[in-house]
Amino acid sequence: MEKLKKTKKFIFTAPFQKEGQLNKVIYQTDEKSLFKYGETSFPIIPAINAYVEENDKIEIISIMTDCSPKSEDYPNSAKNYGRFKAEIKELAKKNNFKYELVEIATPYNERIQDHLQLYADIISKIGDDEIIYADITYGTKPTPIVLIMALNYAYKLRKNTDIGAVIYGSFDPVTANSYIHDVSPLFFMDAISGTMAQLKLENPGERIKALIEINLK
Repeated sequence: MEKLKKTKKFIFTAPFQKEGQLNKVIYQTDEKSLFKYGETSFPIIPAINAYVEENDKIEIISIMTDCSPKSEDYPNSAKNYGRFKAEIKELAKKNNFKYELVEIATPYNERIQDHLQLYADIISKIGDDEIIYADITYGTKPTPIVLIMALNYAYKLRKNTDIGAVIYGSFDPVTANSYIHDVSPLFFMDAISGTMAQLKLENPGERIKALIEINLK
């Protein structure tokens, strides 16, 4: 029986920096990193470049802050998303893959109702038999929390759906260098902690410590 090929799905938040504040950078990485790439304004671009193969068809979910045409107060998310679309179009042509863009609109505020709605909207876009790659760089401070919650839901409750990577891009104000980080182990450590709690395992702290030491080697 032929093994089912999972749909690759990428999720990121369109940045809402003002014009002139969202610069293209080269994200610094380790020598063996999959994320080596040229200049970009979006950490999700090096991730797509790393994990998408020739002739793949992928889906990209974009969380848009106040992206409706009538939004006059916070138009930057839509403008920056336009820059992303130009970059992904160029990358797809270069690497010969196809993609579908899916947008999720969310207001720019901190109301719990809107965060819960965003959570519901994200999980509605994730199905069975998928592998998810998420970028938690941009958005309001609760946005990465909401995205991680949605990934946890997908990982535990969707059938045959996995988390491929959770990444974020950082900027060092001292060196003026930008970096891209894979924090997937933190996501999986949290999932393991939940499993240990359900199983009521003895000395869960020691088990977690051992797993951390394995990951640090």
